[in-house]
Amino acid sequence: DKEKKFIQNSIKLEANDIIYFMTDGLFKELEEKYHYKKEDRLNFISKLSQAPIEQQKTLTINNLHSFNTTQTDDILFIGIRI
Repeated sequence: DKEKKFIQNSIKLEANDIIYFMTDGLFKELEEKYHYKKEDRLNFISKLSQAPIEQQKTLTINNLHSFNTTQTDDILFIGIRI
C-alpha cells in the first residue's frame, strides 16, 4: 500500500474574510456541457463574495439555474464569514 502524503498549509484569516467550501458538483457539469472554466468559477466566487452573505445563496442558485441543466451530481456550497 502506498501511503498518501499531505501538505499542511496555514492561512491567516482576518475579520470579514469569507471561506468557501464546495464539492465539484457545482461546476463539474457546467465544465463538461458549457466549458465553464476555472477563470469563470473564480470570477463567480469573486463577485459572490462582494454580495451580502444573505443574498449569496440566491445568487448561487440563480447562477446554476441560468444554465438550464439537470442536476446530475451532488452540490454542496458553504460560505463562512469570519
